[in-house]
Amino acid sequence: AKTREAAIAAAEANDLEVGMAGLGGNDLIQRLGDDAEDFVISVDVDALAIGLRSWTRFSSDGAWSGLAKSASGGLDRPLLGRLPKQAFYMAMGVDFAGFGGYQGMMDVLKILDVDTDVLPEWMAAIGPSMRGMEFAMYPSKLGVAMGGALNDASLLLDTTDPESLRKAIGTSIEGMQGVTGAIDRETVWETDVRQRKGGTADEFTMTTEIAPSDRRTDEGTVGDASLQMTVEKMLFGPRGLKGLGQTIDDGYVMTFSRRPDVLQRSIEAGNTGNGLASDPVLTSMQSWLPADPDFEMFIDVGQLGKLARQI
Repeated sequence: AKTREAAIAAAEANDLEVGMAGLGGNDLIQRLGDDAEDFVISVDVDALAIGLRSWTRFSSDGAWSGLAKSASGGLDRPLLGRLPKQAFYMAMGVDFAGFGGYQGMMDVLKILDVDTDVLPEWMAAIGPSMRGMEFAMYPSKLGVAMGGALNDASLLLDTTDPESLRKAIGTSIEGMQGVTGAIDRETVWETDVRQRKGGTADEFTMTTEIAPSDRRTDEGTVGDASLQMTVEKMLFGPRGLKGLGQTIDDGYVMTFSRRPDVLQRSIEAGNTGNGLASDPVLTSMQSWLPADPDFEMFIDVGQLGKLARQI
């Protein structure tokens, strides 16, 4: 009630600062808008989709304008082009190069007052070589109960140094081993494992269970751990996370199942670049969207509805 009264009072007084305080004093929104001079948003309702588009003009001497001036170039290909072309739940891509590379991304976090000291050391080591990321979740023939929501998912990391990225991923997975709060994680990372249908791939595994009471830390309760494990089972299936990875010429491909057909589709899309970006529906929507985006995400509401009925 107090929040509602504060918002009404702010609206009547036309006081934006008081209004934001009435909505909880969201510091992130304030930092995003500190340099903003004008803001416009449009809503386009069409038979194919509902589109939201916004434009913001920042102060010429502000931090956001400085970041935009420092960023140059970007990927010379469409985002989502290196993901398998098939029906999806969600697909997203990030052009790190368009943000100004690793330093540009760090500048964004700095503007948002995010403590970058908490980032792992390996991220700083591979950051300068990273150019982009593409990720998509697809419907699986196994369903959520058997395979998890990520059973057919594909992740592509675009980098100029695939081998260093591969080592960093292995270090990160192995670093998750142990007890955090009431969760006990066991992880395995193996490189160049021969697959049943030929070829080799990196294999990674992560299983979780409730830690014994004498090993738990102060970072979470049993209730928190149970909820997190339930979410992970929905994502990865009842057997936990079991995935595959493979280096390609200018990137690293990861899947979140041990299915060789999923990995092969991801590798082919990653190598050819003739993937999801050429989907007819996505292509038809491009005229409504900014050209050469640095971040792009699509959600198929119809497919998500089918997913929700499985949960």
